Amino acid sequence: MLTVYMDKNDVSGITDAVFFAGQEGVLNYATPQSWSWGEKGLVLTLPRDAGALNPKAADGLLFLTTEGGGTTAYKLDPMLKISDENVSHTAATETSTLLTTDGMPVWRAALFALLGGLILNLMPCVFPILSLKAFSFISANYKTEAKRRFEGIAYTFGIWVSFMAIVAVLLALRAGGAAIGWGFQLQEPLFVALMVLLMTFVALSLSGLFDIRLGFEGAGQGFASREGAQGAFFKGVLAALVATPCTAPLMAPAIGFALTQPIVTVFTVFSLLAIGMALPFLALSFIPAVAKMMPKPGAWMEKMKEALAFPMYLTAAWLLYIFDRQLGAVATFLLLVGLIICIFGVWLSKQGQGRVLKVISLLIIVGGITFVASKPWAGLLETGDQAMEAEGVYSAENLAALRAEGKPVFVYFTADWCITCKVNEKVVLMTDDIQGLFAEKNITVLKGDWTNRNAEIAGVLARYGRAGVPLYLYYAPGAAEAVLLPEILTPGAVRDAIS
Repeated sequence: MLTVYMDKNDVSGITDAVFFAGQEGVLNYATPQSWSWGEKGLVLTLPRDAGALNPKAADGLLFLTTEGGGTTAYKLDPMLKISDENVSHTAATETSTLLTTDGMPVWRAALFALLGGLILNLMPCVFPILSLKAFSFISANYKTEAKRRFEGIAYTFGIWVSFMAIVAVLLALRAGGAAIGWGFQLQEPLFVALMVLLMTFVALSLSGLFDIRLGFEGAGQGFASREGAQGAFFKGVLAALVATPCTAPLMAPAIGFALTQPIVTVFTVFSLLAIGMALPFLALSFIPAVAKMMPKPGAWMEKMKEALAFPMYLTAAWLLYIFDRQLGAVATFLLLVGLIICIFGVWLSKQGQGRVLKVISLLIIVGGITFVASKPWAGLLETGDQAMEAEGVYSAENLAALRAEGKPVFVYFTADWCITCKVNEKVVLMTDDIQGLFAEKNITVLKGDWTNRNAEIAGVLARYGRAGVPLYLYYAPGAAEAVLLPEILTPGAVRDAIS
């Protein structure tokens, strides 16, 4: 329990209060904190896990949300009183430092979301779906202006609907006490498995094995006679689902801020994120000069369509890798069995025109999907190749022990499904230059793996205002707080943080 000696008039119109302890591993941030006004001031009930670390101090940050969405943050350095009976913690503030008067204004979060969504198109997560986008761009030149605009709106609506659905589920699960964040759906193996099936079906359709009939099949003049709104909407949905593992610059603070705000702010920020991501397609749809820059349609488009299937095959392979990392080889084998059953059904449908054959083929495809959806891997003991040495794995205890010894510590939080994380690791963290710097400065590196759900890591992310990975922290010897590094790492950023 935390008691803050203050009057209701000190900060008027408080709608929420959250305290983040300065010591790691003390509080359970996955469980909502409750607050009320007591005789002495503001009283917060702070949930703790069984076996959690006993606090050595009670310092931390107190965030007060006021009417209108404004946030005020105070740095507290209170007294600590420990009761031997139940190890409850009562802290009365002695000093406090105002860190910010209004937190992040809503307009700034909205602007960050818009720009972050636009930059998201350049992130590696979105590269796999460039095949669908590129084909839309190429075919745009023959369409009427009205059709282009309609498809641009449909594409934007597909992204927006997907983002709203993801956010709604995220908020509902968080309200139920789940420790999850942005991109949480890729922490669910069944979702990843179904995405493998979907990406494979899309790739097979682009390869000409069968038609999904979503607006992007056919070529030449055949395109002109087909309605493309369904395909544009589908591409928007697919773009949103594949893009969520990435965090673009400016996007992370906007999302982290929005998920702590009232529903109107959440709606506004994520709507602008969707619009930002759709802006290139909207420009193509609404600006005739941009559409005229696209090459003329023709028979060559059929070959282009087939070539653009290969990035989708790579997407399916990447998702299969994620699934294997989550559950292991046996589960991956079962998923491949279901996938092969589906592909066999697709092949069988091409062997004739009879109605009976078509029905049998459809039943086989549905059977393969049902087999995967039934989670045949449930109950397997194997949990993937997640084993790591005890030294180097993030935990509050490991971090606290290293800091108590006065050692410098670099902590990075990652996930196998986070492409931004993997790119940062490959081009920055795992290079000889940075590894040599860590060795030279005697810096211990800890890795927090968020591939599967982890309440402790979710708590750290929440403390630093992040809704997902990547997150990079450097703890200098004796420093009270960590240095927060940007989501997109550079060797210079790492050097600057350490120096």
